[in-house]
Amino acid sequence: KMWRRAWSLSAANGARSVFSPHFANTTTTTTTPLFTTTTTTVGSPFVLGGVRTKTKKTGGVTKNGRKASPNYDGIKVAHGQAIKSQHIIVRQSGTGLQPGHGVGRGKDHTLHSLIDGTVWIGPHPLRAERQVVSVIPDEVAAHRRRMQNTDYSQL
Repeated sequence: KMWRRAWSLSAANGARSVFSPHFANTTTTTTTPLFTTTTTTVGSPFVLGGVRTKTKKTGGVTKNGRKASPNYDGIKVAHGQAIKSQHIIVRQSGTGLQPGHGVGRGKDHTLHSLIDGTVWIGPHPLRAERQVVSVIPDEVAAHRRRMQNTDYSQL
């Protein structure tokens, strides 16, 4: 229907568009002193038998785009291990693990320690379905170990 509309608009305005009768079958005769050539053109260079042909190459399959390296996501320092400041604890896509005390988050959601201490991974205090990664300072971790190893039944 679109080509009919274009045909009628071009005919009404007197313009010569691809769809106008001006591009219908044309015959061109070229005469030189040695010979005469007659060339017949059928329709427009863009229209073949009344059906418009494509003038732009289609998308196709790309041959590039396979040089992406792996992300190497995962937990780099486990629960209970010692860590130094500015070391990576977890590389992750998204916010699966939340940063807690002594932990910072990078723009790609990588969790890194802000202080020296021991890594603690546990449940979120308000949302049980979430996990929190914290770094406990060395002196607090040492105090906790002393308290856990104390036998209170002997007191």
